[in-house]
Amino acid sequence: MTIYFVDEDKGPLVPYRSALELLGFEVEPIEFADDAYSLLSSCDPASITLVILDLMLAVRQPDDRFNERTTVNWDETGFCLFDELVASRPELFPRRIFLFSAIYKEGALIKAQRINQQYRVPFLRKRTYSNAADFGLAVKRRLEDIDDKQLDDK
Repeated sequence: MTIYFVDEDKGPLVPYRSALELLGFEVEPIEFADDAYSLLSSCDPASITLVILDLMLAVRQPDDRFNERTTVNWDETGFCLFDELVASRPELFPRRIFLFSAIYKEGALIKAQRINQQYRVPFLRKRTYSNAADFGLAVKRRLEDIDDKQLDDK
């Protein structure tokens, strides 16, 4: 069961990754939005348990999808990635996305809350989860919700 953790801040995320690994998950970090899109838009759907997505992301190589204009001066790269994943893999996304970010700008917060309400995608702020074990339990609950929804859909 693989959880993809899309965030360029590798060091501070070590406790969160460890908490998920202690719960039995394989955690694959992806540092850049363009790398995340390349992988997640084309990999085997069965390999994606969950994508934990930061909303402020770096880009390895700007392109038509992720550039200064489309990402609003790089402030909304994660939102662009979210939209691209939902458009390219509607059978997986947004249901298998979990937003986890330290965003602080009012416009970005409003946008994240809209995604939360419209798609029922959890949005957790990093500062809320100083305890990695609590974060791990929040992720586990999200996965239980996804599994329950899949049963309801059958």
